[in-house]
Amino acid sequence: MGVLIKIWYVLVFVLLIGLLLYGDNHNLHRVERFNLDKYLDGSGVYEGHKGQRFGKIVNISQDHFYFDIGSHTIKIMGSGVEGAVYGETVLFIDFRGDGVMELINHHNYDYNYLLYIISFFAFLVFLFIFFKEWRITIRGFENA
Repeated sequence: MGVLIKIWYVLVFVLLIGLLLYGDNHNLHRVERFNLDKYLDGSGVYEGHKGQRFGKIVNISQDHFYFDIGSHTIKIMGSGVEGAVYGETVLFIDFRGDGVMELINHHNYDYNYLLYIISFFAFLVFLFIFFKEWRITIRGFENA
């Protein structure tokens, strides 16, 4: 039995090391990480780069809108977007070489905060029932 446990530990260790090496090797294949600051000031050329950004839609106009990503509020060319009521929006953007960011697609992540509130009250009811049945002692829990 002791030999099987040792083999199991060696197998898990080898798999863990292999996973870590695969992750490092996977990161080596990235040529350059996209830098939005370089794109906005014109010092980086990223023509044809497509990417995604999370944030909030600030202002919507006829053919463009403004998108707040936290550190910047950027102008995106595109129409037909709606802001998320509760939550964030993810934009799939084409970063053109002329400095214009064009919308490819978007998706709103609307969070239903009512479910979180109901879950909070359900957790309080659970705690009430739990501590009504069990008492905390130095040794652990004891039947009340």
